[in-house]
Amino acid sequence: MLLVLLLSTVAVGFWVYQMIMPVKQVKQRRSSVENLDIGEALLDVRGFIDANHNQVDGAINIPLAYLKRHHRELKDKKIHVIGANRREINSAIRLLKRKNVHVLGYSLAKNEGRRFDGVYKPNEKQNQAC
Repeated sequence: MLLVLLLSTVAVGFWVYQMIMPVKQVKQRRSSVENLDIGEALLDVRGFIDANHNQVDGAINIPLAYLKRHHRELKDKKIHVIGANRREINSAIRLLKRKNVHVLGYSLAKNEGRRFDGVYKPNEKQNQAC
């Protein structure tokens, strides 16, 4: 019984570590889209609804739930990940690293209602809608 409790505690601890701890060698960036490296692709891992309401120009939107199936589209690209929270970003980066996708950095998209108040500016249509 003690062994089962110990193993389950280790398993839960490892799961929490995977979700919360940032991925080493991948830094958060606060730069704008114009400051990205040449050849770097933006990957938005937020859900379709959030990404649609707060679009990032030029970003590829593949929600985290679909990333395991569609990671092959990203193989030859340097990736900058955009997500709604750290858990989402950490999970996406760890999955991409396991699939040998080169991730250069990440940014948090800060949403306030329908306005995009993050690192990247929304497209012009959404400014008029708000």
